[in-house]
Amino acid sequence: MSASPQNQTGSDTRKATRAASAKVALGVVGTIIRTICAIFAFILVVFVLFAVGSANPSNWLVSFISQAAHNLTLGLTGLFQTGNPDYQVIADYGLPAVVWLVVGSIVGKVLKRG
Repeated sequence: MSASPQNQTGSDTRKATRAASAKVALGVVGTIIRTICAIFAFILVVFVLFAVGSANPSNWLVSFISQAAHNLTLGLTGLFQTGNPDYQVIADYGLPAVVWLVVGSIVGKVLKRG
């Protein structure tokens, strides 16, 4: 027994619909990952601005950003020794910010191409 042409067309349509849905879902996941990575990079950059600008560490926002930034460094703190405390903060937290942006962009684009 062979399937009728109409059933094959319906089956092909369902497969195409599933493939298109999967591609859209991967694109959405890619966008979410890029957005999360950009938020992580933003937190790190704000921390650098707070640290270099000598923001009040007892302020709740500065404290929150500081704690979050320390958790987002990917172990890259101390990778470069600059000798200048301001440059050290920039190196310790700026490099992970760039890494978050690059990784988020690459993963997002790969998933979007699906």
